[in-house]
Amino acid sequence: MKTIQITGYEIDIKDSLTFGEREDLQKEIMKSAHINKPKLGAEAEIEFNPVAMIDGKYLLLEKFIVQIRKIEEGKDVEIISFSKEWLRSLPEDDGQKVVDESGIYPKKKDE
Repeated sequence: MKTIQITGYEIDIKDSLTFGEREDLQKEIMKSAHINKPKLGAEAEIEFNPVAMIDGKYLLLEKFIVQIRKIEEGKDVEIISFSKEWLRSLPEDDGQKVVDESGIYPKKKDE
């Protein structure tokens, strides 16, 4: 587990998901899949709802984030539950840091 800091918060983040957590996430994403029936001789096409892919980001973060602590004057003052609304209310740089540091997107090998 690692801890990151953003403006006014400390966030504990898991290093990885369990097999079951990853499977639950895959199930949610697959619910958005639509298989187009192919014409004779053509291959089937699978389409994904792009909104579901964005929602998948929030599902992943919900599973990776263990605890959010609101910090004032260097002291924990409140434990916050992760929510899409909480993340969206953060300043852009802080919200992006949470996403980047969470590890939900694999880093390129040269990073």
